[in-house]
Amino acid sequence: MQLKQTAARSLGWLSSLPFRLNPRIRIGPGLLGNGRLRIQGPGRVVLEADVNAWAHAEVNRLITTRPGAL
Repeated sequence: MQLKQTAARSLGWLSSLPFRLNPRIRIGPGLLGNGRLRIQGPGRVVLEADVNAWAHAEVNRLITTRPGAL
């Protein structure tokens, strides 16, 4: 089980690399994801440590609607 969890966390880190380079988005350690996370809009997004963003059928979308949104 440890190997699967490590692989999933590695995939989460790699798939979130474009978000990590964006100054409006802060992602804490331990993101669990499979590349189906979409973040858009003018506001800031903060994902704290150990967030599970694994999507099975549909995309996980986080949308901010105003520049002052957090």
